[in-house]
Amino acid sequence: MHKAAIVGASGYAGVELIRILLGHSQMEIAYLGANTQSGKAITDVYPHLRNIWDQTFSSHANDSGWEDCSVIFTALPHGEAEKIVPQFLKKGKKVIDLSADYRLDASAAYGLPELGFRSRIVESQLIANPGCYPTACLLTLKPLLASDALHKERIVLDCKSGVSGAGRSPAQSSLFCEVTESVHAYGLLGEHRHQKEIEKIVGVPVQFSPHLLPMKRGILASAYLPLKTSMTSQTVWDIYQEFYAKEPFVRLLPLGQWPKTAHVSGSNYCDIGLGVDGRTNNLIVVSAIDNLVKGAAGQAIQNMNILLQFPETQALQNLNPIFP
Repeated sequence: MHKAAIVGASGYAGVELIRILLGHSQMEIAYLGANTQSGKAITDVYPHLRNIWDQTFSSHANDSGWEDCSVIFTALPHGEAEKIVPQFLKKGKKVIDLSADYRLDASAAYGLPELGFRSRIVESQLIANPGCYPTACLLTLKPLLASDALHKERIVLDCKSGVSGAGRSPAQSSLFCEVTESVHAYGLLGEHRHQKEIEKIVGVPVQFSPHLLPMKRGILASAYLPLKTSMTSQTVWDIYQEFYAKEPFVRLLPLGQWPKTAHVSGSNYCDIGLGVDGRTNNLIVVSAIDNLVKGAAGQAIQNMNILLQFPETQALQNLNPIFP
């Protein structure tokens, strides 16, 4: 039995890590770090876990719990992970970081397995878990990214996210009265941190437009991709089908069907739908993920499974979407 530590365990990604790890037959949660909740029982912070699992939050400085762990998940606010991760690495621990602190760092493996990073992940001590928006966007692009089929300098990524993507810390921008019955764009004109992450993989600047929707979880990413030559929807669909045929968490929808966030909620799936608009010769690819699972905790567990050489789907295959 391997042991895991979660540092930053009181946030939304942290509690999702707990939910998934409790169903993992080869992992035991040995340590929960949360400075703001130190000394409290997890059921006081998350009452939905009552009679399911109980443990007390510790201070990040307490190393008595994480010393014998095989892997440490850091689910801290951006800018905080880089202050604590070096001490874990110095002790020889394997770290999966869910913040943005190491995603542009060449010393960390980029943890999006479907993009061909599995060999790097299994060999690395530090894995940078991708952002939720980049996960949804890059999975729409990857099958054609290496080809000469796209005008890559004219890619438009139009994305919508649920409010949980902003985290659990109180903020005016995520108050009920600020988000309900309204949709707004933010982080435009290259201001969003995820834009550089996407562009690192794509290799050219992209037009990235994130929007906040009044829902709890989910991301819908619509990619508008100008084609250099004429291609039919079926031709493109066949390319995507071949590329993702062996990927357990990417579901390519039949032509004419488009993803919905409700159909992936609570799961580690990414649903993809596509079609070519013959009038404009633009390929439209739409993806849907749960931002807290495939966009955060589920992907982190997927990376852990690769890192520790467990079956990649372990503890994730039974996370069926919750509907309605």
